[in-house]
Amino acid sequence: MSSVAHVPQDPLPVGRPRARRTLGGQIVAWLRANLFPSIPSTIVTLLLAFVIGKAAVGFWQWGIAHAIWHVPGNDTSTCRAAQGLGACWAVIPEKYRFILFGTYPFDEQWRPALAVLIFIALFAVSSRRSFWRKELFLLWAAALVVIGSLM
Repeated sequence: MSSVAHVPQDPLPVGRPRARRTLGGQIVAWLRANLFPSIPSTIVTLLLAFVIGKAAVGFWQWGIAHAIWHVPGNDTSTCRAAQGLGACWAVIPEKYRFILFGTYPFDEQWRPALAVLIFIALFAVSSRRSFWRKELFLLWAAALVVIGSLM
């Protein structure tokens, strides 16, 4: 004897179609949930936005709009005449070695350059979770010894 249960013709209930969220709707939902969930959080968010905006405008004016990009010859009097109203990017090509290496002897500047490259390589390796093993600690210890001997 077999019993067959009653199976309706359309087993899925018919309801309203689900509304799809647009990208703009998702952004607004994220902003409300993370930046504006309460009045104190809204005040802090707006205050920080104002401070960051003011700093960005100031940096734009100093670093780009009022900046001195080149000077005739090697004359830096134009930069001095600006008196801090704008950045003087014209001295960067002239002074890049001093900016990077300070007063390190010219013939030995390969050593701090190599030390920086070793640090960059260590940070790149350390950023990969697959390398987080005991050997990474030993690699850091060996690299720091090499960097110390280079410097």
